[in-house]
Amino acid sequence: MDFWHNHFNVFAWGDQNIAAALPAHDRTIRSHCLGNFREFLEAVASSPAMLIYLNNRSSRAGNANENYGRELFELHSLGRDAYLNDLYNRWRDVPGALKGHPAGYIDQDVYEAARAFTGWTIEDGAGLGGGQTLPVTGRFTYVEGWHDNYQKRVLATDFDPFQPPLADGRKVLDLVAFHPATARFLAFKLCRRLIADDPPEALVKAAAQVWTDNQNHPEQIKRVVACIAASPEMRQGFGGKVKRPLELAASYARGAGINVTVTDGFLNELDNSGQRLFGWAPPTGHPDVMDYWLSSHVLRKRWTLVLGLTENWWGTGVFTPSARIAGAVTAGQALALWHQDLTGIAADPATIAAVLAPMRLAEDAPLPPAADGVHRRLLAYSAMTSAFNLR
Repeated sequence: MDFWHNHFNVFAWGDQNIAAALPAHDRTIRSHCLGNFREFLEAVASSPAMLIYLNNRSSRAGNANENYGRELFELHSLGRDAYLNDLYNRWRDVPGALKGHPAGYIDQDVYEAARAFTGWTIEDGAGLGGGQTLPVTGRFTYVEGWHDNYQKRVLATDFDPFQPPLADGRKVLDLVAFHPATARFLAFKLCRRLIADDPPEALVKAAAQVWTDNQNHPEQIKRVVACIAASPEMRQGFGGKVKRPLELAASYARGAGINVTVTDGFLNELDNSGQRLFGWAPPTGHPDVMDYWLSSHVLRKRWTLVLGLTENWWGTGVFTPSARIAGAVTAGQALALWHQDLTGIAADPATIAAVLAPMRLAEDAPLPPAADGVHRRLLAYSAMTSAFNLR
């Protein structure tokens, strides 16, 4: 789900109206994240949070706002690699265009798509003329009087004038959702999130084919994710990605058995670790490459994130680790237990030495049953190892 929140990113910290619409946007993401992409795309296009964020709610005939149209092509569907910028408005020169199958998009497609989405807005009390106003519900609506009803051309496809309500925008969504570049772009992004920053080309092609073969299936995205998850590359790809801070905290709490209550202090630390929830201002969403998540500052914040959860720095919940340790054990045995619980693999001698040395503990040093402070540190330090941070 976090993948799609970044793919269809909205910045909720800069506008109270977007913040108010965010719960509904989140429900849209949750309900479609494993469904059909074409349906998902329309649900997002009519999401009040997206309409506000990319200014489409104020887009009208004669003054179409291109923000949503541009991000629809560049970020939500075909991707930047399909942007044939050098052709600008020469649509006939786009490879495949004269046969009705353009290889990519140009600025003219963006401008025409923006016209197609005029009138897609929200009920925000705006005036309609003649003493009439929209209701103030915050819900999606379509205002026919604001729509540009004249002919258009998007991706080498002509749109007849004066189509039924919403038809122009929906036709654009059909064109971009079913374009081969969209299959390639989304397959690559999913493989990059799940496998590696530079995923194997053969897997990207296989995932794109599953995407295309299931473009009308109600579980299209689920089938693509299943294809990637069942691939040999997935089984062989450990270490190709690093957990994001939220993923790190969630997997740590689950693996350690910590019942976490989310507090402002915890959220602030999550922000400091590089992942401000719903707080990435550009429409790109948080970066999905390892370098961003492994800078020296962010790495230090990752360590304090798990240690703070363990020691209840932010009032997230008291954790008593000795309840999971039966009887007295040595420091080395305790560390091995926690490492195995968290990572599913045995700690190697180098890891044991690296964790115990700063604590001034010998591997065979006995620990009493109630040595909760020591156990908390052993547990937290196990979560700082690469075995737990990588996936």
